[in-house]
Amino acid sequence: MRPPVHGLNRRKRIAETMMVLGAVLFVPTFLAVVMGYAVAIAFAVMGLGMMIVAGLRLSRMLYDVKQGLLFHWLTPRDVTFRFDLHHGLSPTQLKTFAQLEAGANSWRKNMLFGIIAGVPFVSSDVITETSHERFIGRVTIFDFSCPFQQSLSCIKRTDVNEEESIDVHATALTRLQRYFHVNATDEAFARQVLTPHLVDTMLKLHARNPGDVRLTIQDAKLTIAIDKQEVFRFRLLKPISEKLFVSLQDDFKLFKQMVEDVAKNDAWFVKKEPTLR
Repeated sequence: MRPPVHGLNRRKRIAETMMVLGAVLFVPTFLAVVMGYAVAIAFAVMGLGMMIVAGLRLSRMLYDVKQGLLFHWLTPRDVTFRFDLHHGLSPTQLKTFAQLEAGANSWRKNMLFGIIAGVPFVSSDVITETSHERFIGRVTIFDFSCPFQQSLSCIKRTDVNEEESIDVHATALTRLQRYFHVNATDEAFARQVLTPHLVDTMLKLHARNPGDVRLTIQDAKLTIAIDKQEVFRFRLLKPISEKLFVSLQDDFKLFKQMVEDVAKNDAWFVKKEPTLR
């Protein structure tokens, strides 16, 4: 199933054409009014009205895109969610759980709150740039409620030699380390958590995304940050592309597999102390 962007682009073109025509009518006639040509008032009002109607249409279409397409279409059917167009993850969340610094002019919007495979998550588009790092993509934080036994981070390497062969009998951790820097507070925990299935999922994310891919486990959170080198931003006079929608849909399918793998392994979490009665 492909996202119905053709109809959205048609609505977008109509609204943008109306806005441009409104501006063409309004700006020169407004100047004419200022200079004393009273007959131009009608044209100025008409142009302003067209611009307002076009703006309302574009605003409504943006809501339809986010509600009906960007989230509902691309997420798995068993995901429940709500969204906030104007807010995103906080700088503290980015630094603590994604190991990303929020630059002075960072952009964080399109917040999504949901539940996938029974695990709550928050997710948002992020653009941030510092003196040593640039990230343009989406960060998703899953909250398992119960803390993990140890901490772990996997960050995509930039020095991979694709011609270097790897032993077909290599362990899952060894396969992952070819493409990711793996840091853990306990190596045994890393070997336990990085199962062959979870590693395969990470390698699929690596293969599908050109930018940085990172996974971190800290406290009760599992965080996945993917630098897609683009985010969903509504831009005038530019068509909506289905490429990002398809990519995000595929990412969420992989997230679901990853969360299911983690959730079923109770040994990875701190055991809850029994309550005394």
